[in-house]
Amino acid sequence: MHIIKMRKTQPEYLYYWVNTYKKFTNHTAYHVKDENILLDMLVERTTKGTKFIFASDTKAKADAYYHECYTHASTEDKKKFVLITKDTTTNINDVDVNDSFIFMSPRITCGVSIITDIDVNLDTFMHIKGGVISPVSIYQQATRNRCLQSLYYYCTPSNPTNAKPFGSLEECSTYYSRNIHEFKTLMNITTTFDDEDNLIMNKNTFYYRTFIRNDYITKILDFDVLHYFQKELETVGFTIETIGENMKLEKEKKETMKDLTEQSANDVFEEIANMDESERDINHIYCVR
Repeated sequence: MHIIKMRKTQPEYLYYWVNTYKKFTNHTAYHVKDENILLDMLVERTTKGTKFIFASDTKAKADAYYHECYTHASTEDKKKFVLITKDTTTNINDVDVNDSFIFMSPRITCGVSIITDIDVNLDTFMHIKGGVISPVSIYQQATRNRCLQSLYYYCTPSNPTNAKPFGSLEECSTYYSRNIHEFKTLMNITTTFDDEDNLIMNKNTFYYRTFIRNDYITKILDFDVLHYFQKELETVGFTIETIGENMKLEKEKKETMKDLTEQSANDVFEEIANMDESERDINHIYCVR
C-alpha cells in the first residue's frame, strides 16, 4: 500500500531515473544449489579463520548458521562473531568489519554500507528461503558488502506446482475491484458515492492504475524469487556460475543446528537470569557467545 501514499502529484510532473551502471561487471556470483555445500564452505572458512559476511532473508537461518559456525571457530575467533537480528542491538558501525564474522537477518537490507579497508575483500554468503522479502531487497542485502570479492548464494528450490497469483494485469485489477471493501486505503482514494449512496469505483485513476501495476509486479517477483534475484545480479554485471545440484540440508544436520540454536538461547537466558541488574546486556552476550 506504500505506493498509494505518494503525494498527489500530477502524472506529468513525476520523473523516473534508470541507473544502467554495472557496478559488479568483474564479479562472479556462485549459485550453490546444494545447501550442504554452502554450509561446508562456511565451516571451512571458519576453521581457517577466513572472515566473511553471511546474510539470510530469515532470522531463523541467520541464527542457525551463526551458532553452527561458532562451534567450529577458534577461541580467539569466537570473540569476532557478530549476529545482527531484531533480537540484538548491534550497530554495524561499531563492528570491526575488517576482522569479523558477520551474520545478518533482514534487519539489514538497504541504507547500510559495509566498507572494509582497501586491501580487505570479503566473500558474502546468502541463504534465501523465499517468500519473506522481495528479490530486490535480497539483492540489496547481498550487496551491503561494498568491497565484495565473490558472492555465494543458496535458494530453497521453489515448488513448481505453485500457481502464479494473477494470470494477467487485468486479472489483478478485477480481484481488487471485486474486493475493494477489504482494502480501505485504496477504496478511499478510488471510490465515491453517487446520489443514491451507491459506491462508484473509478479504475482509470492514476493512483488505482499505479497500485495495480505495483501489486501485480510485486506478486510476480515473489512467485519466483530465485529467477528475479538472478535478474537483479545480471543487471548490475554479475557473471553467474553454478555449484552442485539441488539438495536441501541433510535432515540430521538440520536438527542438530536447530538444537544448537535452542540450547544457545537457553544458555543466554540462564546467564542473564544469574546476572545483577546492572550487568545485563543481551547484545554483549550474543557478541561473545
